[in-house]
Amino acid sequence: MEEQTKPFDAVRMMREIRDALSEEIRGMSTAEQLALLRESSRTAEAHASVTAKPRTGGERGASSARSTR
Repeated sequence: MEEQTKPFDAVRMMREIRDALSEEIRGMSTAEQLALLRESSRTAEAHASVTAKPRTGGERGASSARSTR
Protein backbone atom coordinates (compact mmCIF):
# COMPACT_ATOMS: atom_id res chain seq x y z
CA MET A 1 0.00 0.00 0.00
CA GLU A 2 1.37 3.42 -0.95
CA GLU A 3 1.80 6.10 1.68
CA GLN A 4 -0.57 9.02 1.11
CA THR A 5 0.43 12.60 1.82
CA LYS A 6 -2.23 14.71 3.49
CA PRO A 7 -2.61 18.21 2.10
CA PHE A 8 -3.48 19.42 5.62
CA ASP A 9 -2.76 17.70 8.93
CA ALA A 10 -5.13 19.16 11.55
CA VAL A 11 -3.67 17.16 14.45
CA ARG A 12 -0.16 18.36 13.69
CA MET A 13 -1.37 21.94 13.38
CA MET A 14 -3.18 21.80 16.74
CA ARG A 15 -0.09 20.36 18.43
CA GLU A 16 2.07 23.15 16.98
CA ILE A 17 -0.40 25.80 18.15
CA ARG A 18 -0.59 24.22 21.61
CA ASP A 19 3.18 24.03 21.93
CA ALA A 20 3.64 27.65 20.83
CA LEU A 21 0.98 28.86 23.26
CA SER A 22 2.47 26.80 26.11
CA GLU A 23 5.85 28.38 25.44
CA GLU A 24 4.34 31.88 25.32
CA ILE A 25 2.52 31.55 28.66
CA ARG A 26 5.30 29.73 30.49
CA GLY A 27 6.06 31.61 33.70
CA MET A 28 2.93 33.78 33.56
CA SER A 29 0.51 33.99 36.46
CA THR A 30 -3.08 32.83 35.95
CA ALA A 31 -4.21 36.47 35.77
CA GLU A 32 -1.60 37.21 33.09
CA GLN A 33 -2.65 34.12 31.11
CA LEU A 34 -6.31 35.15 31.25
CA ALA A 35 -5.47 38.69 30.15
CA LEU A 36 -3.47 37.36 27.19
CA LEU A 37 -6.22 34.96 26.13
CA ARG A 38 -8.93 37.62 26.46
CA GLU A 39 -6.93 40.05 24.35
CA SER A 40 -6.26 37.35 21.75
CA SER A 41 -9.98 36.56 21.67
CA ARG A 42 -10.89 40.23 21.12
CA THR A 43 -8.32 40.51 18.34
CA ALA A 44 -9.61 37.35 16.65
CA GLU A 45 -13.24 38.51 16.89
CA ALA A 46 -12.36 41.90 15.42
CA HIS A 47 -10.43 40.25 12.58
CA ALA A 48 -13.30 37.84 11.89
CA SER A 49 -15.87 40.62 11.72
CA VAL A 50 -13.73 42.54 9.23
CA THR A 51 -12.95 39.56 7.00
CA ALA A 52 -16.31 37.76 7.20
CA LYS A 53 -18.24 37.50 3.96
CA PRO A 54 -21.99 38.03 3.99
CA ARG A 55 -23.83 34.72 3.94
CA THR A 56 -26.17 33.80 1.15
CA GLY A 57 -28.99 31.29 1.23
CA GLY A 58 -26.99 28.67 -0.67
CA GLU A 59 -24.26 28.22 1.93
CA ARG A 60 -24.37 25.49 4.53
CA GLY A 61 -24.32 26.41 8.17
CA ALA A 62 -26.32 26.38 11.36
CA SER A 63 -29.20 28.39 9.86
CA SER A 64 -29.55 26.16 6.79
CA ALA A 65 -29.25 22.95 8.84
CA ARG A 66 -32.61 23.62 10.55
CA SER A 67 -35.65 21.94 9.15
CA THR A 68 -38.30 24.22 7.67
CA ARG A 69 -41.07 21.62 7.89
